[in-house]
Amino acid sequence: MADQTSVKDYGYYFFKSGFDNDTVTPVIEWIVEENFQTGDKRKPQLTLVINSPGGKLHSAFALIDTMKGSSIIMTGNIQRITDFMLMMRMMIID
Repeated sequence: MADQTSVKDYGYYFFKSGFDNDTVTPVIEWIVEENFQTGDKRKPQLTLVINSPGGKLHSAFALIDTMKGSSIIMTGNIQRITDFMLMMRMMIID
């Protein structure tokens, strides 16, 4: 069986659900794990693509704080913007 390559292997994560503790935890774990990589395994940039209807504010803030604290450059692409997502985008850019 051939090795399977994921988009996460290239530094991309697609977030396609509402924000709550259960859905943001895997994203936060991915960011933290990538920050602990060394040598050739360390990516120069991580990209989070968000297509979300919104959700719980405290969960979104946990993700934003993790992104801001990343030693790897974080970029984002928001596909579906609601008032909640527009606010998140402004906070990520800040």
